[in-house]
Amino acid sequence: MEAVALLEIHDDVAAMFTDIAMPNMNGLDLAKIVSERWPQVGMVLSSGALPEGVPQKLPNHVRFLAKPYTPRKLVQAIEAVLPETGRPVTIKSQPTLPPGREFGAGGIAHPLPEPEE
Repeated sequence: MEAVALLEIHDDVAAMFTDIAMPNMNGLDLAKIVSERWPQVGMVLSSGALPEGVPQKLPNHVRFLAKPYTPRKLVQAIEAVLPETGRPVTIKSQPTLPPGREFGAGGIAHPLPEPEE
């Protein structure tokens, strides 16, 4: 639900990375909502326990990344869903758990601003 709220206020999100298992809304439901409302946003969904048939149910611009994965595989998956903007992007992490928890952060990729002349 936090991801949807962030997308409603940030119009420059290029990609999202999330787990399938989340509180309140699972990653598959999030992917469907994002695909319908923000089709330009690429997504990478991850899970250690993939429910049967999930890869066939994923919308366009959504890739599945099985756990465990390497940093290189994560970067490759995110690069695969990024739109062709012709300019570099920066990755900003948005915490998804209350302060004091050491784990659990999602990330959104924003295109870098155009250089000032």
